[in-house]
Amino acid sequence: MKSRIWAAFQLDALFQFRSGFYAIYIIISLIYIIIVNTLPTKWGAVAVPFMIFSDPSVLGFFFIGGLVMLEKGQGILDLVSVTPLSEVEYLLSKIISLNAIALLASLAIVIFTHQSFNLILLILSVILSSSFFTMFGFSVALSSHSINQYFGKIILLMLLIIIPVFSLIGFPFSQLFYIFPSTASAKLMIDTFFGFQLLDTLVCLFILLAWNCLIFIHVIKKFKSYAIAGGAENG
Repeated sequence: MKSRIWAAFQLDALFQFRSGFYAIYIIISLIYIIIVNTLPTKWGAVAVPFMIFSDPSVLGFFFIGGLVMLEKGQGILDLVSVTPLSEVEYLLSKIISLNAIALLASLAIVIFTHQSFNLILLILSVILSSSFFTMFGFSVALSSHSINQYFGKIILLMLLIIIPVFSLIGFPFSQLFYIFPSTASAKLMIDTFFGFQLLDTLVCLFILLAWNCLIFIHVIKKFKSYAIAGGAENG
């Protein structure tokens, strides 16, 4: 299993590189770095966590959609069920390859903007956030018939997902909004740079991990249904 995932990861990484995904991430990361370095120090410190948050969430959403729609168009997705690669291995390869890009971009941003940060919490936050949003985007892409339909769905879903993040400005019982994956993710990004209370951080990590487990189970079931239906899955 490990060898198949590793081989699939290498192919995914190569495909993403040739498709310009790495180039896009480099350009966006450079823009972020330039913006932060031109801002006053205090403003830059506030901006970086939300830039890191946008990397695995917004870009992961769009990238996985583009990947899946490309592979659906080429018939690759329909052939997974007849290859030695299982649905789980296929999905893990996508998650790991996009996690790698998100983590590299995040580390580049914090290093070249000279931010103080908690390395372990940054890695955990980026991996959990990137994994969740990648799987979410994968699920939406499976039930989309065109790239335009996918983006139409994802823009609305992004708005619904991002709205709970505004609870982090603070108001009575705002901690209840940690239950939303976007809020837990954004809170962890902030904690990475501004310090944290252990209980709050552990709760957010647990919530994000739980969401990852739930959506992984959902996506695998949906993927298997798609494969059984011969690619005719309507969601």
